[in-house]
Amino acid sequence: MNKLKNDEIRSAVRENYGKVAASESPGCGCSSSSCCGTPGDVTAADISLGLGYSGED
Repeated sequence: MNKLKNDEIRSAVRENYGKVAASESPGCGCSSSSCCGTPGDVTAADISLGLGYSGED
């Protein structure tokens, strides 16, 4: 990858981690869509949403 692409990726990751860090949700990731919630089929997408990522990430 070229340096510009790496910088874009790094910037996007920092922005998204910043949003997660600033959110009001508990830091352990416990929510209804994570492994701490109700039993059932939990997908990687469910866990990602529970951690604060958007469906587009």
